[in-house]
Amino acid sequence: NENLNLLWQRLQIKSVLDPSRILGWQMQFRGVMESPILGYGPYNVHIPFNKEYTPLFAEITRSSGYWDTSHNEFLDILVGSGILGLGAYLAFLGALWMRLEKIKRRQPENAMLFHGIKATLIGYHAALFFFPNTFATSLMFFMLVAFCLHISSEQQPSLHSNQHKSVQSVLISVLIIALLIPFSWYFVFQPLLLNRQINITTNIADVSKCENALTKAEGLTAQGTFLNYYANLAYVDLVSKCIEHLPA
Repeated sequence: NENLNLLWQRLQIKSVLDPSRILGWQMQFRGVMESPILGYGPYNVHIPFNKEYTPLFAEITRSSGYWDTSHNEFLDILVGSGILGLGAYLAFLGALWMRLEKIKRRQPENAMLFHGIKATLIGYHAALFFFPNTFATSLMFFMLVAFCLHISSEQQPSLHSNQHKSVQSVLISVLIIALLIPFSWYFVFQPLLLNRQINITTNIADVSKCENALTKAEGLTAQGTFLNYYANLAYVDLVSKCIEHLPA
């Protein structure tokens, strides 16, 4: 079977520890040092990769060697969300692990179930230490987390025994909302607004009004945010489109 043969080749130690993979990780680590706290934004692995690119990489891979992922889940999170994002992810995994351990002690008769869940978590992250995360692997992980949370919710004490914790829960909820508001503005609404302006300038250029389009686009590249990289690429595409409209 061709798929099984490809899978077997990828699981070989020689493929896992390929020199191009190690060199690529080194370039990513050097690049992330320029933005270690918040990273470059989700799915922007190509930014530090392009910054730190070395011709040696092309010689090893015998191709252009372009990467849009680090082929390492933890490094992808570090590049995209910085130390804060990676720390939050590891903290979530640690809290999930501790919760499973706590429930296992309450239900020793189901110890094998909890051992299986833990083994799945370990195997999942061990595999993604050397391979890129995809929709299929993410779906599997979310389903596993949902199952863990379902088991955890069944073990929650009754509401009456936790009334004294209601004030604490409200304070935590308020804190989470307070943190989500700037996070949503910075990582959700700003990209949407930027993309809206990019679409407007593109439409203006399509009707041969490149001067107006370029004037509007120049303001987008001067925002001073992590979106500058995306805005600059869009600006280059806009300039290329305007060049095409120039009379021969």
